[in-house]
Amino acid sequence: MNFEQNENKYLFGAFLNTAYDNFNEVLSHIDTVIKAIKNEHNPETVDTIFEIQEKCINWLFDTLESWRNYTTHYIHPDVLVSPETILLLDRSFSKGIKIIKQRFALQNEDLDHLCSTGQAAGVNNANGMQFYCPTSYYQFTGDARQLTEKGLAFFTCLFLYKQDAYHFLNQLKGFKRADEKRYRMTLEAFTVMRFQAPKQLLKLQQREEDKISLGIGMINELAKCPK
Repeated sequence: MNFEQNENKYLFGAFLNTAYDNFNEVLSHIDTVIKAIKNEHNPETVDTIFEIQEKCINWLFDTLESWRNYTTHYIHPDVLVSPETILLLDRSFSKGIKIIKQRFALQNEDLDHLCSTGQAAGVNNANGMQFYCPTSYYQFTGDARQLTEKGLAFFTCLFLYKQDAYHFLNQLKGFKRADEKRYRMTLEAFTVMRFQAPKQLLKLQQREEDKISLGIGMINELAKCPK
């Protein structure tokens, strides 16, 4: 996205800073949980499990950091979208649509302004599973391997708490209306796949939930990232 022609650069910068801080908070929390797991299990086994996801974590961190730097620094090279990022956005969007359709008992016509069925790049759809892609107005990528404003908004919301994500989206064109169900569902579609950061996870710990199970669950969530 060329922010020279977009007045929202510093809006994105502010919320990408928040997203960056949230992600670092999660990384710190994961490190603490893994240390606890190692005290209960074979450390070499735990390291093997975590190393499988380390590449994914590093890639997500580098991508988020690049966009954060691009939108907060006066001069910064353009950020080209990687195939892994496209795959993450496509899969997350499609899964999010399926979740909100079930959660709110939606019909296709409730979302026809937002998505259509199609095929995502790099996804083998030979099993006939339905896949949802953004409509042209909400498409995530444009020319020259650049994210669109909608694509970067969706990526940013993956790392925001719901209240922050709504506050962010409400300032962007295409997300300001909430007077009809379909527009409210647009906000849901862009926020339903946000991560569950320690602010929510710590509530489980305060109820004396098993920390080891919590850590394994976090690692399993990371396993969903595209390899």
